[in-house]
Amino acid sequence: AAAGSSRWYQVEAILTDGGRLRSNVVELAPFSGEVRVFAQPNPATDQVHFAAMGAEGLLRVEVWAPTGQRIAVLSGEGLVTWQIPAALSNGVYLWQAEFAGQIYTGRVQVQR
Repeated sequence: AAAGSSRWYQVEAILTDGGRLRSNVVELAPFSGEVRVFAQPNPATDQVHFAAMGAEGLLRVEVWAPTGQRIAVLSGEGLVTWQIPAALSNGVYLWQAEFAGQIYTGRVQVQR
């Protein structure tokens, strides 16, 4: 790959029964110095990891249902995990994160 260009990766696991599992294809881009917050996997089935890059500090995340109801508040040092409640319906949920003095927003799809 050319200097400064992105690289794409996919992980494949071979199971003991001969089956195979593949991850989503992810892009690893050169670090730009930009502070970012992202959610993975998306879509998600049972948990979502919210991670912050580009700085150190407390990451605070709120997850909201489409109805406007706040359904989760999480905080931790740069990485937090949302355990999706079993009773939560499939759909698109909104998140808002506060990290390094900035507000970040996004959507995560719950799909079981």
